[in-house]
Amino acid sequence: MARSVVEVIADAKRLAVEYRLLTGKPLGISGEVAEIEVHRCLGLELAPARTAGHDAIRHLGEQSELVQVKGRAIDIAHPRKGRLPSINLAHPFDSVVLVLIDQATMNPYEIWEVRRDRVESLLTKPGSKARNERGALAISQFCAHALRVWRSVESEAAEEVKRARIEARLSKRSALRSDVSSTTVAFTPERRERWKQVTRDGPFNLWLNPQVTGADGSLDLERLYRVAREWGVNERYEHLNPGMIRMNIGNRLRAIVPVKVYERRNEA
Repeated sequence: MARSVVEVIADAKRLAVEYRLLTGKPLGISGEVAEIEVHRCLGLELAPARTAGHDAIRHLGEQSELVQVKGRAIDIAHPRKGRLPSINLAHPFDSVVLVLIDQATMNPYEIWEVRRDRVESLLTKPGSKARNERGALAISQFCAHALRVWRSVESEAAEEVKRARIEARLSKRSALRSDVSSTTVAFTPERRERWKQVTRDGPFNLWLNPQVTGADGSLDLERLYRVAREWGVNERYEHLNPGMIRMNIGNRLRAIVPVKVYERRNEA
């Protein structure tokens, strides 16, 4: 009794997985797997073998659409890495369907579809030899312009994990902003006065300020950089405004200059 194509493909999948484990190389059946999966998952009718320009047909009432099918085995940890097989614009078709196949199981992971006019626009856009001459789009580029028409349970789970990570990061940022806000509110006049005594008017700034202040009493950046160089700080922070430059270099110097240096200078 003859076996069905689906049964044969199932055996071929198992062999492809075993072959990759043994050799580290693909067996090269992604195209055939992709065609079977668009039939199984999307209900498309497969075109006869070696039909020019399309691999499947979508029936829409009395009308039909011609579909070019592409398959690519991917590492589901990086599903957008790699390129599609070449897309042939020489013959009629209405859309391109890409089946992303989990290389660990050879089962479909996601299926994406894009219309022909969009594909033509992407392939003829100047700038890439692989794209312009060989018709090979990057998976990420294809998916950016395509519609996902089917996804596996594994794809849904991966997106849920990604969403949870994003929410956790946003929650952490919100908590940090809340902490900063609370700290600002708690910065009472008493604490501000204490800050002025210990930090702004403290021994370190009393030592540094006369060395970096010009005759008019304003900050002289060249004098500031000169002091910094004397203590081995060579960064110039040109992208910052003068106040931020003073703060950054001041913090660097505060960590380097021994306390006894500016305490002795102030006493003198």
